[in-house]
Amino acid sequence: DSSNLQRQVIYREGDIELAKTEAMAQQLRHLNSMIQVRTITKRLDQAQLQLEVMLADVVLDCSDNLPTRQLINQVCYEQNTPLISAAAIGWQGQFAVFDYSD
Repeated sequence: DSSNLQRQVIYREGDIELAKTEAMAQQLRHLNSMIQVRTITKRLDQAQLQLEVMLADVVLDCSDNLPTRQLINQVCYEQNTPLISAAAIGWQGQFAVFDYSD
């Protein structure tokens, strides 16, 4: 949505038609061509989420609702997978890094 572009630091005009997840993945790949980014833009049940987390080295949670955030946190905790959780509203944002390795 072009009306939100002025406050989106990682997105560009050419990204407007893309899902935010895919646009961010492209930007991350431009920053580091050696990384592998897997995006998920659909709802997952707990079993699907457990499988996705098992395949990940680190999870970036950019979801926009508390139940989803809690489930992602729970699964990452259970699997000792590092979690970066981020949220923003208006001009304010926050992120937290959780390292469950010990």
